[in-house]
Amino acid sequence: RNKAQGEMTGIMAQVTKLDEEAEIINAEVAAIDAIIAETDEKIAAKEAEIAEFERQIEEKNDVFKARLRAMDETNATGYIDLLLDSSSLSDFINRIETLREITAYDRGIINEMIDLKKNVEKSRDELVKSREEQEAARALVKTKQDELNKKIAEKTSYMKSLEKDIAKYKQMEDAAEAQMESLKRSVSGTNTQLFPVTMA
Repeated sequence: RNKAQGEMTGIMAQVTKLDEEAEIINAEVAAIDAIIAETDEKIAAKEAEIAEFERQIEEKNDVFKARLRAMDETNATGYIDLLLDSSSLSDFINRIETLREITAYDRGIINEMIDLKKNVEKSRDELVKSREEQEAARALVKTKQDELNKKIAEKTSYMKSLEKDIAKYKQMEDAAEAQMESLKRSVSGTNTQLFPVTMA
């Protein structure tokens, strides 16, 4: 019986330890889930940002194409005619400034498109990095969950072992008690027959 008690105490200590480890792993899994949720939000934000950049690039591209068509239709001769048709010196200067502004505007559109494209590329790089971090976090979650499942399986195994030991030792104790009772009855009956009580 002392041996059985010792085994049960050892098993219960192991079960307690597994419970503590399971709590730690659950806390780690919860923390990783929070990281994944945060990463998902960042990815959604980056995707929206990329969509907006692409919309702006398309918009600027349409404006730029329209400007190129206008310049092609006007051509260099058209610009010269435009300047020669000036009614005065101030009109001539105003027309030069207008042409200069158109050219600067075209350059501005090109530079703006380049900047937008760079922003898109940067956002995509950040998105890829976020996805990689998410995949790593998910892999870590999987590892932690597998570890937790293993610990739970060990705990269940120990609990079943404990239940079997209790049942086994209880059965042994019951059998021993039954044998003792049977032996006592047997000895008591024999003594009565061998040594009958006589009244004085």
